[in-house]
Amino acid sequence: MAGTTIVWTGIASLDARMKEAQVKAISETARALYIIGRKVMNKSVHLCPKDTGFLRGTAHVAPPVIEGQSVLVQLSYGAEYAIYVHEILDAVHPIGQAKYLETPVLEAQSTLAADMSALLQGRIL
Repeated sequence: MAGTTIVWTGIASLDARMKEAQVKAISETARALYIIGRKVMNKSVHLCPKDTGFLRGTAHVAPPVIEGQSVLVQLSYGAEYAIYVHEILDAVHPIGQAKYLETPVLEAQSTLAADMSALLQGRIL
């Protein structure tokens, strides 16, 4: 009976390379998510009600925070009254609308996987 023997050496090296690949994948995911967050915030700023322009000027996309295998990118407005402008649906805004952050976030959900894939493959959105 003929047989074949396979000997695998360097398993520690393979393990190290796999860990490096995992760190790189998480880092690239964070980069892509940050780019998408900035794109969403850009849309949000255009929907944000404008009176003096102060509220729009407080738009912020925080750099990615990596915790284990999770990535967090936070989008926010810094004005103390931002939540009220965002949530009061019957307010009349000559420029902009309520739900100025929620609307583009919900819209982005439909293309999130494709956008992430494109960015991770080096394509521009």
